[in-house]
Amino acid sequence: MTIGYLYMSVSILLGAAFSQTMRVGQRVGPGVVAAGAINYFLAAAASLAVTLFLLDSSGPPVPAGVILLGLVNGLLYATHFFVILLCYRLAGVGITLAVTNSGVVLAVLGSHLIWHEPMTRFQWGSLLLFPLAMFLIRPREAVGHPKLGLRGDAALLASFLLAGVVQCIHKGGSMLADNHDQSIHVYQSVVFGGAMVTSALWALRIGVRPSRGDALVGIALGSLNAANLLLVMLALRHLPGVIYFPTSTCAMILLGVACSRWMWKERLTGRQKAGVAATLAVVVLANVA
Repeated sequence: MTIGYLYMSVSILLGAAFSQTMRVGQRVGPGVVAAGAINYFLAAAASLAVTLFLLDSSGPPVPAGVILLGLVNGLLYATHFFVILLCYRLAGVGITLAVTNSGVVLAVLGSHLIWHEPMTRFQWGSLLLFPLAMFLIRPREAVGHPKLGLRGDAALLASFLLAGVVQCIHKGGSMLADNHDQSIHVYQSVVFGGAMVTSALWALRIGVRPSRGDALVGIALGSLNAANLLLVMLALRHLPGVIYFPTSTCAMILLGVACSRWMWKERLTGRQKAGVAATLAVVVLANVA
């Protein structure tokens, strides 16, 4: 499992870098939709190049289920991207991230119920503690946003469900790949290919034209995205989902809080500090056998 923890650690760093790059892009002011489309285009191109370079015709065939799951998740990837943007507008960033990150609960339950991964009482404790940690760490209200209505609640629920389903499908793709690197590379290529087509069609529909800033942010995001998904799939090969999902999510939240304090000079309230402590407890409990 040591190599699994290594993959997860690097994935956490890349995920945190992705989030901060997205935030830098929002500060600079590029079109988020255009940057997202470029991000998926570059991630798809890089993943396909790696797949073709490592192609081994003598190896085992790629299961059809891997390709199917990749297509489904590619559509969900892009859909979730646009749902998150809607949630940002309706509910604000802090509340959106807290609700979306809570979707990891579905991924943990999926790993336990679908793939029969055993859970210790400590891991059950981490699962129960996670929603409380997210509640404490989020801002108390969405500053500058009206009170949430039915549309906002529906958008947040959709983001929560999509986050959990996407991670469950990653787990399913890893299981179907059955330790064959080629299948993992094909899965990644199909995921980003599907997301690229979906996001490009949406960008064309609303008439977005990318600027130089969009391109730079999109290239950075795509590079991080491609590398991160590969490491996620490799980590899930070596680590149970009941350990990987809560640990990686909470670790990225803690890194995000540290970056917000260091880069953006944001201060935490007492309640949010309690949320950070609870988040750290989730990481510890999830890794107690």
